[in-house]
Amino acid sequence: MKIKTRKKSKTISIISCDNENWGILSDKILQTILANFHDEVSVEISEKLLSEIEKTAWNKFLDFLSYRERSSGECKVFLSTKLFLRKDIQSRFIKKVTFLKYLNDERFAEMFVEELLRKGKSKREISQKLFQKKIPENIINQILAEKFTL
Repeated sequence: MKIKTRKKSKTISIISCDNENWGILSDKILQTILANFHDEVSVEISEKLLSEIEKTAWNKFLDFLSYRERSSGECKVFLSTKLFLRKDIQSRFIKKVTFLKYLNDERFAEMFVEELLRKGKSKREISQKLFQKKIPENIINQILAEKFTL
């Protein structure tokens, strides 16, 4: 197992193992875990590294969700482009926040449509913006039918 790191910012690095992105980690935590690291990494160190990456990513993901309502599409983009997480971890995080009711595409779409209606947007503009937010088509049709038949 070969671990590679590359800088994302001054204090954060992107961790890759065998050419697969695992996630991001602060340099301080990374240095403590990899203090005696040479070239090959033991299974124990890689598990500890992955555990720390998941803890860090989970906290950053919850911060992301706490600012405002999000769609599952926005969350997937955030997890893959900002946190560089593996697909299995991404899907586990999405399932967990959906189960905890922190994430709900219908609730997001309804609130988003209300906001756009207050701004005077047309049905077509609203539909396009919902597609951009990666809302499933059945939810878009349902919400628009409710809002525009009243």
